[in-house]
Amino acid sequence: MSSKAQLGLLLVFAGLWAHCASAQSENDASGIAQAFRDGTFDLALRYRYEHVDQDGFDPNANASVLRTRLTFETARLRGLSMALEVDDLRAVGADGFNSTRNGKTELPIVADPAATELNQLLIRHVSASGLDVSLGRQRLTASSRRFVGSINWRQNEQTFDSVSAVHAFDNGTEASYAYVSNVNRIFGPKDGNPPGDLGGAIHLMDVKRTL
Repeated sequence: MSSKAQLGLLLVFAGLWAHCASAQSENDASGIAQAFRDGTFDLALRYRYEHVDQDGFDPNANASVLRTRLTFETARLRGLSMALEVDDLRAVGADGFNSTRNGKTELPIVADPAATELNQLLIRHVSASGLDVSLGRQRLTASSRRFVGSINWRQNEQTFDSVSAVHAFDNGTEASYAYVSNVNRIFGPKDGNPPGDLGGAIHLMDVKRTL
């Protein structure tokens, strides 16, 4: 997604959140401001070193990569909240590896490309009945995460542009559905091979029950 599209998405979500939250009373302007004041900031640094000794490549790959993550989430206002998360990936020290974007194709692949990217941007509503609905760029996981997940062992996390709904029932059953318009893969965000985006109309359903 381009930077202009990301900015547009942010403005749309902010406007939608403010409109929905302020629809019930004239005093909600202060409520919205309070939700932002009561929001939480989180700064997380994660360092990762990876050495790859792969047949057919000489020399080996050495990747020393730092991920800086900034997350902000508003407090809930009548079940509504908004979240924004930005990641920055940079090689610190050893950079002898093929990130899939740096052109070092003579070296083994370590798919942690340098980039600053919008990792999450979503508006969320949790109803009194427990129905949890999110719209925007978000993490999605299904059961064991083997087929649908964030691939969090890589520094560049996989996220999904989607609308999702999750509900936990009293009998121990949890059901979820998501419509995905784009997968922001670990190889992005820049254009290249493999592609950083996987677009399409994807439907995901997951039902599990605790016995």
